[in-house]
Amino acid sequence: MNNCYSSFLHNVIEFAAQSHKGQRRKYPFDTPYISHPFNVGIILLKAGYEDEVVAAGLLHDVIEDCGVTSKEIEEKFGKRVSTMVEQVSEPKSVSDWHERKRIYREVLDNADVGSLAVAAADHLHNLKSLLIGISEDEEMLNKFNVSMNDKLIHEEKCLVIFESKLQDELTKELAEVVKEFKDSI
Repeated sequence: MNNCYSSFLHNVIEFAAQSHKGQRRKYPFDTPYISHPFNVGIILLKAGYEDEVVAAGLLHDVIEDCGVTSKEIEEKFGKRVSTMVEQVSEPKSVSDWHERKRIYREVLDNADVGSLAVAAADHLHNLKSLLIGISEDEEMLNKFNVSMNDKLIHEEKCLVIFESKLQDELTKELAEVVKEFKDSI
């Protein structure tokens, strides 16, 4: 039997939980924010990715949302994890949603496979959560600073990147969820 427990991932989970302490998700049910990175990590683990990719999934929002630096991540969890988290973090200094998403997609288009997997798992969980939220409350569609059509266009552009570079079950599942999202709006 393989050793399923990883002290490395244990430490990443503890760090992510502390970093996101007190944060809440806006959909579907005002849950503690940490549920999202945990779900991203589980998606990556189930898809068969190695611990460093799972770690980046667990940490994917700490630079963007928690004030953690890439240097801190590198010191605690290594350069590869730090690089992947950097590659999936949107530039907070860009306030225009469309421009920020364009830059994000440009970085993704040049990112390594691990970063792409983290981003795909992030998009998958976010869209699944949004679909649950919409099914519970149609007003969910009005709780964003951008139209759902603009969000769909962004998701479809990201999917093209994932499909061209990942070509795995994770990407196939994301394609199905993007279609479901398109049908729901």
